[in-house]
Amino acid sequence: MSERFAPDVETALRDAGWRPGRTLDADALAEIHRAVSARSGVFGGKLTASYAADPVLAEFGGLVIGGDREGLQVSPRPFAIDPSLAAHSVETLIDAGRALGTRLYPIGVEGDDEAVLAIAATGAVIAIDPVGEWLLGDTFDEALETLVTGRAPRLLGTGGIHEPDWLPPPPDELEQGDLLPQWGLKRPIGAAFYLPRTPANLHYVLLPSLLNRIGTVPWVNESDPGTFWVEWGGQSCEVRLLDLVEGTTVLVLAFEQHAWREEGGQQVLEAFRNACAALAPDLDVAFLHAQRVPSLLQAVVDRAYDVVTVDGDALVDRGFELLYLTDKMDYGVAPRDELPVTGGHLFAGSP
Repeated sequence: MSERFAPDVETALRDAGWRPGRTLDADALAEIHRAVSARSGVFGGKLTASYAADPVLAEFGGLVIGGDREGLQVSPRPFAIDPSLAAHSVETLIDAGRALGTRLYPIGVEGDDEAVLAIAATGAVIAIDPVGEWLLGDTFDEALETLVTGRAPRLLGTGGIHEPDWLPPPPDELEQGDLLPQWGLKRPIGAAFYLPRTPANLHYVLLPSLLNRIGTVPWVNESDPGTFWVEWGGQSCEVRLLDLVEGTTVLVLAFEQHAWREEGGQQVLEAFRNACAALAPDLDVAFLHAQRVPSLLQAVVDRAYDVVTVDGDALVDRGFELLYLTDKMDYGVAPRDELPVTGGHLFAGSP
């Protein structure tokens, strides 16, 4: 026995065919990745190869471990380390990865196809089932111990993996008045639409539905399947869907500030008004943010408190290019011109 695994874990691995030093050759790994990349989800979303998955698959790929053991806290289920068995779950993995803030790659299944096993870019291993996303371990070795011994996994919430895809530079490296880049955009401005969050708001289902409702068809960047782009209001927009702790889902459409200035904003203004009408009565609040701010997403998150506390006065005072409020909002309308719109009230201009 080695010192790497507990005796019962190593016994289960050896019974399945594992031995210290076991490894698949490069051709076998390439074939695994081809099988996964051959599957695509709605609107062309694909799962990209993961460096974190390669050493796991090289050592444990193809193993099937039974579940006929007593568990510490839950009954162990059989599981297989074979990404091809989970490759059909493209949409589930993209959805869960977006919610957890990391990219996920399939490594197998648990039970009778009851859960998908996936590895994050950080190396953490999770199981995804109809209940939610469960952390099996911060490493694959820890996940093996959880699966084999029947240790209870931890249910993850939104943002549970915390893998930032970009970090801002230190403040002393920023010039005065500089804006922080957002995703692939250098100077982003955009529109935000706040809707009540429900258990049905799975991104890969809800996001395309919302975009279709506002009259645009999304496409995905194959190198980043969690990202959608649309043509909206004459602008090429990057799309994000935020699940906020206040029970709110926010659809964010971001585009470059220079495009707004150079091409004029009339098309965007019309598209915004049409989108508010199309999303009613589900829409609570929406605004078009055309001011210079350090972080567009942070500005969107900061306004969530005003939305959930039904503080229309605070929203009116923000000076948005356009602001949509429903009848339930307590707002002051004197400083603003109201525009006709179905389902609520639309205000233009700064107070």
